[in-house]
Amino acid sequence: MLDVSGFLGLRRDQAFAQEEKQRVLNEMAQTRLLLEQAYAGFNNAGDFDLIDSYVYEINALQSRHSYLIKQLRELEHSVK
Repeated sequence: MLDVSGFLGLRRDQAFAQEEKQRVLNEMAQTRLLLEQAYAGFNNAGDFDLIDSYVYEINALQSRHSYLIKQLRELEHSVK
């Protein structure tokens, strides 16, 4: 009899990795949208405290985007 348990486990792992990849892509899209909004707020802000808060928000979102890119790269290597 042919043992397919390893094959089924591999397929399940690949399906999980694909779902994770899609989740990360969705988070990246949401982060890009938030970045666009933060840049728009920064460009329209007149108060120095508000400008400062937008700078921190933009930096945080850029860091999150970098983290998500690293996650995506790791997931792409695991899918192959």
